[in-house]
Amino acid sequence: MRVRDAAGEVVRVRSGAGKSVAITWDGRGDDGAVLPDGQYEVRADATNADGVARAASAVVRIDTTPPRIKSASVVPDPFSPNDDGQDDRATLTFVPGEAGTARVSVVDAGGVVLRRLTGWASVAAAAVKVGWDGRIQGGAGLTPAPEGVAHLLIELRDRAGNPARLTRSVRLDRTLALAGVSRRTFSPNGDGVGDIADDDTDGDGNADNDVAICGWTVMTGTSQGLEGTANSAVPTIRTCVRIVPHQSPPETPKPVYPQAQFQRLPRPCHPPETRPFHPSARRSKAKMR
Repeated sequence: MRVRDAAGEVVRVRSGAGKSVAITWDGRGDDGAVLPDGQYEVRADATNADGVARAASAVVRIDTTPPRIKSASVVPDPFSPNDDGQDDRATLTFVPGEAGTARVSVVDAGGVVLRRLTGWASVAAAAVKVGWDGRIQGGAGLTPAPEGVAHLLIELRDRAGNPARLTRSVRLDRTLALAGVSRRTFSPNGDGVGDIADDDTDGDGNADNDVAICGWTVMTGTSQGLEGTANSAVPTIRTCVRIVPHQSPPETPKPVYPQAQFQRLPRPCHPPETRPFHPSARRSKAKMR
């Protein structure tokens, strides 16, 4: 048996005898060194007492380069596997650099496998999607994974058996967060300045949705069953801003007292004075006038 490289040079020679000969080649040259990656021709020649047998050849390829995973991402991140119909599953999407086999697992921070999402399966050099419902293997079956960061491990093997590994993280969050408002002070007067407040649902300091201000009081609540929300498609684990008209507290009613009732009575008739009369007193009064 002779092995020739792409230039036609013989790099390895093996021989054997018998009715059936099996020769194994380990990809090394006659000097024992591993040959470089590339295509090689393996040719077998045989002779017997009756003459020369027809030669047989095959082309093989040496490949020691690990495969490459072009891209990998998990959406949504975070996700909330709480069976409310919103973001209950996360989807891992990865693109192998070449055809081969792959499998995906959930592992902890130390690499210990918590659940196999897929077994080894053939993949092409195209996007592969794997879903996860937020559960891991427990003692009695599948159990919800704890809240926090989880790790999805991608293992890829090319046709030569070279391995590649890549890990992507995703956060599990089943706890409702509070919303923040980007503007604490605004002026909803239609002048184009400060008429809009934004809700910062994920707490990163950036506005997520625009909310038109139509009143003065800003209230927060979950998007599920909330009338007049900024975006009804927001998952229930998120919050959004609702605007309601300002209502002043009711005034304390003033006490009402019953009005006094007055009745006009006729003036009493008093008898004329009967005090003594002296003529000099009349003259004095007349003189005074």
